[in-house]
Amino acid sequence: MLFRSDMVLKIRYIWRKLYINNPDFKKQEDDLNRNNPIRWLTYWGWSHDPRMIEIGLPARVPLIPWPAQQDFIRGVEDCYQSRVPWLVEKTRGWGATWIISGLYVHHWLYYPGFIGIMASHKEEKVDRLGDSNTLFWKLRELIYRCPKIMRPTGFEKKNGSYDTYMKLVNPDTDAVRSEERRVGKEC
Repeated sequence: MLFRSDMVLKIRYIWRKLYINNPDFKKQEDDLNRNNPIRWLTYWGWSHDPRMIEIGLPARVPLIPWPAQQDFIRGVEDCYQSRVPWLVEKTRGWGATWIISGLYVHHWLYYPGFIGIMASHKEEKVDRLGDSNTLFWKLRELIYRCPKIMRPTGFEKKNGSYDTYMKLVNPDTDAVRSEERRVGKEC
């Protein structure tokens, strides 16, 4: 697995340079990624796993969906495209939150008018500046790890006019990423 990550890091380094410096490559890459969130996550997505530090590895790692996660992504995409509601019952350590966050960022970047809402039973689990356990921290991490040229206009700085508390607006596509708070008993 580490070999695969090392290989992806090298490819990502080359891809990033080409994406930034070669307009034809950028257009081709955007065209390929637009309808393929698995590809976008593999080459552009990042994850943060503090457990990696315990074994001497960096906490920030490429988000490379493994086969079961790819099947999950295809299932979510099928539900989204056919407008069928879906619910995810997840286990810890499987990466479902990162995968869903990656799908939302992908759609937010590439699908004009996309509106995505995720909910949590506690407001502090949704958005708290600098807290890596919140949903919005993961979304911002995915967005700001992309090359500046891939990000929407206005996303040069974190917490700018399009990146506010519990809301991310893509001015290039009018896509909105927001959160809802749920009040209820804690499990």
